[in-house]
Amino acid sequence: MTRRLDRLTVEELMFLDAVAGVLDGRRADLGLSQQAVAERAGTSRTEVARAERRLARHVEVRLTTLWKVIAALGWTGHEFAAAVDAELRRRVAVAGRGGRVEAGVPQRRRSPPP
Repeated sequence: MTRRLDRLTVEELMFLDAVAGVLDGRRADLGLSQQAVAERAGTSRTEVARAERRLARHVEVRLTTLWKVIAALGWTGHEFAAAVDAELRRRVAVAGRGGRVEAGVPQRRRSPPP
């Protein structure tokens, strides 16, 4: 039985956004294209894009594909979990200061003109 994505809690949605941001950020840090990660993972570029982008839009991605992408990015499960945890903590801190997080980049809310 699968759970509809539109019924996820705010915490679950934040987690999915953090996972997508961490994957995309790691790939960028390594200077790899989605195609290069796909070749390392033994999957398609489309599947890598889904793991990065569509997870952020809360579309289901196979766990096996996600695991392959994590390994292709050179992480162990523990390292990936630690990176997601750090990203979630960062997002909570930014939100607590009145900021917004888009695509892994903190942005301050604009104040209304005086």
